[in-house]
Amino acid sequence: MKKDKALTPQLPDGKLIRELSVLIEQSRKKTAAAVNSALVMLYWQIGKRINSEILFNKRAEYGKQIVMTVSGQLEKAYGRSFNEKNIQRMMQFAEQFPEKNCRSTGTTIKLVTYNYTIASKKYGF
Repeated sequence: MKKDKALTPQLPDGKLIRELSVLIEQSRKKTAAAVNSALVMLYWQIGKRINSEILFNKRAEYGKQIVMTVSGQLEKAYGRSFNEKNIQRMMQFAEQFPEKNCRSTGTTIKLVTYNYTIASKKYGF
């Protein structure tokens, strides 16, 4: 009995695997960038809301207690990313980038992300 070559599965060559790997890596990078952009905007929005709606853009002594309470509730529900120290960073972030300058544009997100990455490495947060 003679085997038909068209029915015999062929192993992919190295070129196909490399091209598929490039597609996978490109998708991973795009996904990471989209997630990063969404997180930057989330953190800015959290900081902005706490600053404006809870603290009324003032630094009152009671504000420390409020931030501690809010962060405790968020940390319990969503994990360590929302601990008190990180909430304070979100608030600082919102102060440094006023609403009129902070929009979900590629340039702003890249700049903010870059600055945060540099600061994180330098100051260890």
